[in-house]
Amino acid sequence: MKKVITYGTFDLFHQGHYNILKRARELGDYLIVGVTSESYDIERGKLNVQDSLLKRIENVRKTGFADEIIVEEYQGQKLNDITKYNIDLLVVGSDWRGKFDYLKNYCEVVYLERTKNISSTKLRSEGMIYSMGIVTDDAEDNEMVMESKYVSGLHVESVYSEDVFVAREFCDRYELDSYGTDYGQFLEGLDIVYIRSGLKNRADYIRKALECDKYVISDNAYGSGAGRDKRAVCTGKGTSGCSGREAYHGLSACFYAACLADTWSACGRCGSCKMRDFSG
Repeated sequence: MKKVITYGTFDLFHQGHYNILKRARELGDYLIVGVTSESYDIERGKLNVQDSLLKRIENVRKTGFADEIIVEEYQGQKLNDITKYNIDLLVVGSDWRGKFDYLKNYCEVVYLERTKNISSTKLRSEGMIYSMGIVTDDAEDNEMVMESKYVSGLHVESVYSEDVFVAREFCDRYELDSYGTDYGQFLEGLDIVYIRSGLKNRADYIRKALECDKYVISDNAYGSGAGRDKRAVCTGKGTSGCSGREAYHGLSACFYAACLADTWSACGRCGSCKMRDFSG
């Protein structure tokens, strides 16, 4: 009997979760699914998990694919589980490619390609999933793509670059849904735009995104002064008369957590309500 194990948070259960469980089950005779505990999610920096552990376990159980469900509670548990349950195959999503290669000494490791375009229309309409697009000049700049894996409800969908080769390489490398060189078309359907382009056009990209009623995360739009080279600008939707805190709290933690470390927040229209204290 071939035993397979896979892990996940399975928050806001969607078609992508269903697909990876189905495919994992097809790769063996007995499937064990590890669902992360709340404490482990906090420990590893997984932000804004909305469903309780019991609900996430129940959603996995209802698929009918899992022969056994366990709780993942600590770093390093995968190795212990592989030994404990005599696992033949570990299945994980391709966005973790390479991270678990060290476990190949103990079992086979397979990275499954993720399901594209899985963000549910219903979940979006309820404000449970935010779609993000990235503006970049560098196909190697995957910081936000990697960060988004730890933020529940944030889905990086597309990339824009003036260089079609950069856009296409970025999209293929990080398995996004789409890429393009038409900025207006790129903005359609997005909730958040993360702008990492050069200074030449950055301010213009920010302005156009705000005019299209998008939330924006960007490096300093006007260059970096002393001590400000790593500071980001978080800009809320262009809502007339809003305060910075209102703009900031208008989004779920899945948006602003990616730039908590050293950021400004300002409402899109007035641009004057900057603040540094995000604790309250």
